[in-house]
Amino acid sequence: MTLDWNHRLVRAAQAWARVPQAPGGGIDWADVAVAHLDTGYSEHPCFGPWNSGQSPILQIAKAKSYIAPLNGAGRDPFIETGIQPPGHGSKTCSVIAGKTGAAFTGIAPKVPVVPLRVTDS
Repeated sequence: MTLDWNHRLVRAAQAWARVPQAPGGGIDWADVAVAHLDTGYSEHPCFGPWNSGQSPILQIAKAKSYIAPLNGAGRDPFIETGIQPPGHGSKTCSVIAGKTGAAFTGIAPKVPVVPLRVTDS
């Protein structure tokens, strides 16, 4: 994988080398989860293919909102219009765990994330 400037700057390849590798390649995140405290999450392709509101990266069942509306799931009520991007939490979470083929890779691609909504967008 060709590393972008941001991966090189934080020495992502060196960190990835310390994490167990999955059979068939890639990083094995089996024992890892990241709590992400921000504005919650919005459905976005960088979190994998969504199926009935579920993402292979975001652990929606463990997500929580501490800000009204208390939807229980940490969903950012930000409404994507096609012109505006998703909310702040989705943006910062994509930098951590996002993966969209070769186009974009976060610092810890596909790491399981528990989104916690602790502030408004």
